[in-house]
Amino acid sequence: SHPALSFDVPGLLEFALVYMGSSVAQGSLQNVAGAAILVLGVASIASLGAQGRVRDAVPWIVLFGFAPFNALVTGIGRLGFGMLFAESSRYHPVTALTLIATIALALLAVPKAALQRPSWFGTGATVVLFLLGACIAASYSASWDHWRYRNGQKLIAEIAMRQGLDGRHHLRAATPVIQQLESLVPTLRAAEHVPFTGNSQCEDFIGQKISRVREEPLSGYLDRATLYELIGGRGQGVEMSGWAVRKGRPAECIVIVDGNRIVIGAGATVEPRPDVERAKGRSLDFVGWRAVARVPQAWPVCAYAMFSGSKDWFPLAKCRSDLGDQ
Repeated sequence: SHPALSFDVPGLLEFALVYMGSSVAQGSLQNVAGAAILVLGVASIASLGAQGRVRDAVPWIVLFGFAPFNALVTGIGRLGFGMLFAESSRYHPVTALTLIATIALALLAVPKAALQRPSWFGTGATVVLFLLGACIAASYSASWDHWRYRNGQKLIAEIAMRQGLDGRHHLRAATPVIQQLESLVPTLRAAEHVPFTGNSQCEDFIGQKISRVREEPLSGYLDRATLYELIGGRGQGVEMSGWAVRKGRPAECIVIVDGNRIVIGAGATVEPRPDVERAKGRSLDFVGWRAVARVPQAWPVCAYAMFSGSKDWFPLAKCRSDLGDQ
């Protein structure tokens, strides 16, 4: 059941700070990043007010308030689920708008006189802004990878839900409140709501027999195959993972086929593979893939990849003759 609405002011403030800071930082730094964005924005607005220039910045002020407002409204409804919900939002563009507005307000707040002649204020403001930008840039790389990884897990969860292969760990990747989502899935499916608005490119191949296969030197591997229980006691599914790369580029599509070369599952490249990068001796994009599939009725079960610029399927090494050697 959904917890009662919460109007706990300290809790809502922390929720808002984590909500805003999660777009540029991780862990305990989320609160710090959120507070820095909020304080800098408010201080810039106050400076503009002291200069009588608030009207010049009204659009940026409205944009600045967008994420805090969304955070507070979201917090009222979801604070009862715990602080994990604040950092599990997938709407980072919302907080990015406030971050952009904050930088714009900080630049607007620099007195015009300071821009016309050298002064300690102008120099100090420039240094502060550069340091702020450096801090954001330094933390954003890790945050960007983390954001991509999280969204990758959600992508696999969406494929699993659309194909009726969802386990509880898939729902957990989409939200920490899996009981709530589990009860909503039938309604979302019937209403063709996201993620049931349409299949991904790879899912469109499910049920088809692949024919255009190009045998080339190793393009990737099927590393793991694990059985899991479907939600509602509907049986079992198979989750597989591995890596795929050709000419330094990740696969555009991953499918799982049974012994008759019928596609029984689909996936995507969703995570980095440092071990593959070390073996290849170069930096690579996200070449680690995950996929979900029905339990095969014909063996062996194999993984195939399709790469950009080609309509051929490339077999990945280590097909499975059973699921006993996981």
